[in-house]
Amino acid sequence: MSGFAIDLASLTGLCSSIAAVETRAGRTIGTGSRMAKEELLELPGVVSEALPNAMYRVKLDNDREIVAVLAENVHGPVPTPTVGDKVLVEVKPYDLTKGRISFCIP
Repeated sequence: MSGFAIDLASLTGLCSSIAAVETRAGRTIGTGSRMAKEELLELPGVVSEALPNAMYRVKLDNDREIVAVLAENVHGPVPTPTVGDKVLVEVKPYDLTKGRISFCIP
């Protein structure tokens, strides 16, 4: 029986080290829930230039310019924007230089 206790202790140590690694990786352990997605900022703007590879330069209402790609069916079909179209751009809070066009007003 003492051999079983040693194996159980080593197994417990192994599980706790795995849990520590998974916690550092940003995962929650044991609850089955995931971390919440970050909130996206929706900013209005105007397409100022069409770039290669289906990218667009968008001038936001706060006088900043970002590079945005066209979203794929986020809020229904998005028509291809042309220069001068008003658009809504989704921007992640940690990178305010890139975005995704989620709505286009031709």
